[in-house]
Amino acid sequence: MEYNLKLSVEDRFWQKVDKSGGPDACWPWTKTRNMGGYGQFSVRHRHVLAHRMSFLLSGGVIPSDLFVLHRCDNPPCCNPKHLFIGTNADNVSDRDNKNRQPYGELIGNSKLSNQKVVALKMLRSFGWRYRTLSVVFGISNNQAYRICRGKSRRKG
Repeated sequence: MEYNLKLSVEDRFWQKVDKSGGPDACWPWTKTRNMGGYGQFSVRHRHVLAHRMSFLLSGGVIPSDLFVLHRCDNPPCCNPKHLFIGTNADNVSDRDNKNRQPYGELIGNSKLSNQKVVALKMLRSFGWRYRTLSVVFGISNNQAYRICRGKSRRKG
């Protein structure tokens, strides 16, 4: 009796997806994930995002200028029912409509914590000048102005 020890790409892929939740649940990728939480699958020594591979294996076509987006907002999900094609603008609009964008100190390169923003606004209410605030907090005059006027940091 002969055994086929080499699995097809499709068989290898679906072995790494947990479908135990049923056909309408998220199907999480169970192996390697990137920093954003998206599954990574290797095909011919090249990494492919798992949700994109799922979309392709389920008969979808991905035009070169479009993205595969999640309805479920769950990066490791590979359920084709949860995936759709869209532009980068669609992705940004979806993120903004669901309030998933980081703000304030949740942004990785943020210079000020939420506590410092509160302190900056309080000092401004006591009459401190924007120039003084910018020096004390290590930000530009313009940024101090924008924070105090509520034109920066969506929340906080």
